[in-house]
Amino acid sequence: MTIKELEKRVKAVEDLEEIKKLHYNYIFMLSNKQYEEMVDCFAEKATAQITTPEVLRGKKEIGKHLTEVIAKRGAPKGGQILVQPAITVKGNTAKGSWVMYRLFYDFDASGGPSLRWTQGRYDCEYTKERGKWKFSSMKYVVLFPEQTELWPKITDSTYIKV
Repeated sequence: MTIKELEKRVKAVEDLEEIKKLHYNYIFMLSNKQYEEMVDCFAEKATAQITTPEVLRGKKEIGKHLTEVIAKRGAPKGGQILVQPAITVKGNTAKGSWVMYRLFYDFDASGGPSLRWTQGRYDCEYTKERGKWKFSSMKYVVLFPEQTELWPKITDSTYIKV
């Protein structure tokens, strides 16, 4: 292996780790309800579908959705586990998918505390903008149940009583 080949491989590993860091930071900010800061994870001309059927276009529109829709939705208490990254880097662009598990809990619920897990998938494209990796496209889909449609219809059998 030549020095040039080794440099290329090291650069690819560094890019891969920076993309992982970007997504981990995004989830950290989501967990801490830092919606305004999350906007910086997106490229200027990014697109996103975040728990909505419509495609958000541009950093400004994505930021508005994060701060005016998601932040005001009153997200349930809980946390996220982000796993199984599958990322392919090609120069200054990349594609990736992740699985996210979310735990929701409510210790103030009538009838006792409750816990619920959901599973979702992120399908993302990334771009290097001014030397930093950003989301150029993000689609987050809840695999089952569809949160936005079923939350009002949840029955006691949906929850695990503790």
